Amino acid sequence: GLIELMARYRATPEMFFHRLSELMPTHLGVREMYFQRFNGDPARSTARLTKVLNMSRVPVPHGVGPGEHYCRRWLSLRLLSPDTTPAAPAAITGTVGGTTEVVAAQRSRFIDHDETFLVLTVGRPLALTAGGSSSVTLGFLMDDHLRRTIRFHGDPAVPELDVNLTCERCRLTPAECADRAAPPILYEAEQQRERIETRIESLRSDR
Repeated sequence: GLIELMARYRATPEMFFHRLSELMPTHLGVREMYFQRFNGDPARSTARLTKVLNMSRVPVPHGVGPGEHYCRRWLSLRLLSPDTTPAAPAAITGTVGGTTEVVAAQRSRFIDHDETFLVLTVGRPLALTAGGSSSVTLGFLMDDHLRRTIRFHGDPAVPELDVNLTCERCRLTPAECADRAAPPILYEAEQQRERIETRIESLRSDR
C-alpha cells in the first residue's frame, strides 16, 4: 500500500504525492488532478489550507474568506484530527520513520459542478507543533480515461460523498448533510440576489 511505499523510499507524504503527480501524467496519462495540504490545530478546532495546486478544469478546494468553514466531508479534514472532524471510514494506519500515518481513499462529488474525484489522503501529526496534525491530498478527476486506467475506482470499499467548498456556500440541507458546521448564509444571500434580479427583469419585461 501507500504506507509501505513511503516507508521503502523514506518519503514524507508530501514528497510522495509530489512525485506521484509527476509520474501519473507521463506514465498513465492521468493529467487532471489537484493537490492540497491542510494543517490542523486541535486546541483551536481549526483547519488551515497551506498549499493547493489545481491541475484540473474543476475549481476544487481553494482559499476562502475569513470565518468560512471548509466542507467537513473533505477527506483532508477527516484525517486531520478525530477531535475536530469525523473519522474517515476504511482508513489504514501505519508507521513511516517512526511517525504514525493514516491513509484513506474517497470518491468526492463536487455538487455544484457534477464532477467526481478519486481522492487519496495521508494524515500525520506535525513534528514541530504539539498536538498539531497535517494532511496531504491528491485528487484525480474521474473521467473515462481514469476509469479505464485505475481499476479500483469503483471499489465499494471506497466511500462516495457529495462535497462542496464551504458550509456557508453549500445548498445541501441538514437532512442531506449531517456534517454541516455552519448555516448556508452565503448560498442564501446569492439565492436572494438572484430572486431580486429575476423580479427586476420581470418588471422590465412587463413595461
